[in-house]
Amino acid sequence: MEIERKFLMSGWPIHLTHASKLYAAHQGYLSTSPEVRIRMFQPERPDHPLTMLTIKGPGQLSREEVNIPIDIKKFVTLQKLVPGTFISREYQEFTDGTYLYSCSHVDGQEPNGFWYCEVEFESEEAANAFVPPAWLGEEVTYQDEYKMKNYWLRNHAFKQEGSK
Repeated sequence: MEIERKFLMSGWPIHLTHASKLYAAHQGYLSTSPEVRIRMFQPERPDHPLTMLTIKGPGQLSREEVNIPIDIKKFVTLQKLVPGTFISREYQEFTDGTYLYSCSHVDGQEPNGFWYCEVEFESEEAANAFVPPAWLGEEVTYQDEYKMKNYWLRNHAFKQEGSK
């Protein structure tokens, strides 16, 4: 079960401690209902990307999520089945000593690009008790237009590489 709250933000929270290095992620959707995506993370060693097939259930604050590691060969095969282009993200984690903030700059070079942060919790009670720090912007946990699958549908689905 994934339990997380999502917030918009205006940039990296550089006042916090880095919990991970900056890396790139690319994701595309094989299906948006049910939500099935593939994602490639480019960690410190670009010659060894982490590739994942993810299936997500319905929900907003809480939903089932299954992450299945796949090898690069399967990723490349599945990539050909994605009906559109991939979302590009710069991704980094930060901590304030209590919470882990997973921050992303989505499609940073595109006009529709945006910054957001996810905070994961062990329970819905903990999620509901969380008081967002002032540096986090508007909460978008319950706004469907900020689900990544919907962003992908608006900006990437059925587009060819190189088209806008």
